[in-house]
Amino acid sequence: MTSPTTVKVKILGDINGDDKVDMADIYIVARHFGSYRGHPRWNPDADLNNDGKIGMKDIWTVAKNFGKKWE
Repeated sequence: MTSPTTVKVKILGDINGDDKVDMADIYIVARHFGSYRGHPRWNPDADLNNDGKIGMKDIWTVAKNFGKKWE
């Protein structure tokens, strides 16, 4: 018999995992903007489209979902 697994579902753009997309998430993606895998400022959580770099698509994703939260 296997143990049950817990899965945490996040809102797209909720980088810090606090169940809302707000200025804290904008700050994180902006702080790591321009970084890529292996770069000293790299943060894989800010790479929302998983393309190996933090760019405008990642900022757009946070901005598009800004204000969303779990109710």
